[in-house]
Amino acid sequence: MVFTVPDQSRSTRAVNGCHLRGCSKKSARQCPDYRETTRMSSIRVRTRRDGTDYTQVMFRHNGKQQSMSFDDHAAGLRWRKALDELGAERALERLQIAENVEANPVVTIASAGADHIDNLTGVTDGTRKRYRAYMRNDIEPFFGPSTAADMIPDKRIRQWVKACA
Repeated sequence: MVFTVPDQSRSTRAVNGCHLRGCSKKSARQCPDYRETTRMSSIRVRTRRDGTDYTQVMFRHNGKQQSMSFDDHAAGLRWRKALDELGAERALERLQIAENVEANPVVTIASAGADHIDNLTGVTDGTRKRYRAYMRNDIEPFFGPSTAADMIPDKRIRQWVKACA
């Protein structure tokens, strides 16, 4: 990979420097942004002694490799996606919050949008109808109607705003 540094006329290779464009650190680990930009997790399916399968998601947190196991493969894939999009710290915070409030249902994009539109004050029925059309045509298809509203990373929101422009 070759990156062009804006203030220099020659290219620098990621091998002898940080992986970020324009960073002068000698290695990626010295870069202050390294931990925030390297969000990689891996997933594998394992078999227990009793013959049942489970999904193990491995990730790094606080400099150590950790893992979480899921009996449901789809749940493991969702956890991996959350790790990669939010980072380990935020994903673990969200998981702890979710475990503490298991009795409360997950607030999805569709339900949060509908609740917001229904509770708007000072708007006409035509405005509410138009906002529901925005939800149905623009917001839900991009984010997915069943996506948890509090699990959307800022990067994804910026992508949506750019796509709307």
